[in-house]
Parts: sequence; structure tokens; C-alpha cells
Amino acid sequence: MQEFESSSSPRLLALIVVVLAVSLLWLLSVRLKNTAIIDPFWGFGFVLVGLVHLMVNDYSWNVHQWMLIGMMMAWGLRLSLYLGRRFVREGVEHEDYRYANFRKNDPESYWWKSLMKVFWLQGLLIWIFSQVVQSVLCQTLRSELTSSAVFWIDAICWLIGVLFETFGDLQLESFKSKPENKGKVLNTGLWRYTRHPNYFGDSMVWIGFGVMSLGINFAINYLIEEFKLVRANS
Repeated sequence: MQEFESSSSPRLLALIVVVLAVSLLWLLSVRLKNTAIIDPFWGFGFVLVGLVHLMVNDYSWNVHQWMLIGMMMAWGLRLSLYLGRRFVREGVEHEDYRYANFRKNDPESYWWKSLMKVFWLQGLLIWIFSQVVQSVLCQTLRSELTSSAVFWIDAICWLIGVLFETFGDLQLESFKSKPENKGKVLNTGLWRYTRHPNYFGDSMVWIGFGVMSLGINFAINYLIEEFKLVRANS
């Protein structure tokens, strides 16, 4: 029972912190009249989860667990900085068409529904997806799961994924910045080899995390990753 409590407490605290954060962000979105502010938070939500575990950590982690939380936070921070810069560049007045259509279809109760269907939902998804990493941080890993081979597979998948996301974003940003490319489809660089490098990179990052926690909850990790892929392509 004590082992279960020590494992569940950081996860529960992470859930509370993330829900509070998205609730405060919702209040800001009401003031700005722009729900798209939630988009840059997606990556930062995983950073928050990592910070919670760092705060309650008893410093008994092994080197692989330290690296794993660092990789999750670095991935989340990069994504949030990229999306945050795009949000600022487009301006507070510009709202993504998804949220604009949502608002148009239900203007009277939009704000309350956006709290539940956008902000709380994203907060919950952040917490659920991060279980892949949280499960590793909250448990004592067996020696075979902390072998160098398993860890390096995880690290290589993560590095490939982050590089694909980073260069894919830079190439798309450069392409869109040129007026002559308006209405055209990017089919050079990484975009020549995959329909969307960002989705491929994101998948590689989280497959890497799943490899690290393979012997702990493989079935859950697999279902989460499949759900992420479906969500990204929908």
C-alpha cells in the first residue's frame, strides 16, 4: 500500500497542477477572446509534469530516469517555444479557424464549453500521455530495463524525432515566409520524404519513451501512442 501511495502521489499532484494551469489559461483566453492560446501550452504541460516530479523527487532515480525526464521536458519546451512564437507573430486578434468555428456555432455557451472541451480536455490528455514517462519515474526499474541497449534505443528514437520536428518546422516556416509560395505545397527537404515530418518526429519521440517503459506498461503505452497518431491525423 505504501509503495502504491508513493507512486500515485506525484501523478495526482501533476494532474492537479496541470488542471489548475489550464484553468488559469482559460481565464486569460476569456480576457483575450482567443482560445488559440491553449496551443502553445501543449508542450509546456509536459514540462509542468516534469517539474512536479522534480519537486517531489527523493533523488533515488538512476541516470536513465534523469535523462528521461530531461528529454520529455526538452521536447515539450521546444514545441511550446515554437508554437508560442507563432501565436505572437500571428497576433492576439487572430484565432485559429477550429476555435473560431466552435465559437460561431455556439456563441452563447462557448466560453464554458471551451473550458471543458478544450482546456480541461487538453490538460487531461497531457496527463494521460505523460503516463508513459511518469510510470518510469515512479517505479524502481528492473536491471534489464535500465540496460544501456534499451536506454540508447530510447535516446536515438528521441533524437531522431526531435530533429525531424525541429527541421520540419524550420523548413515550413521558411517556405511560408516567401510570398511566391502562397497556395503551393512544400515538397522539398524533409517534406519530400514524409507527408508531415512533425507527426513522424512526434511519433518517434514517444515511441522512444515507450521503449524505456516497455516492461512496465507496454499495452498502455501502445494504446496511448496509437491514439496520439489518430488524433494528429484527424
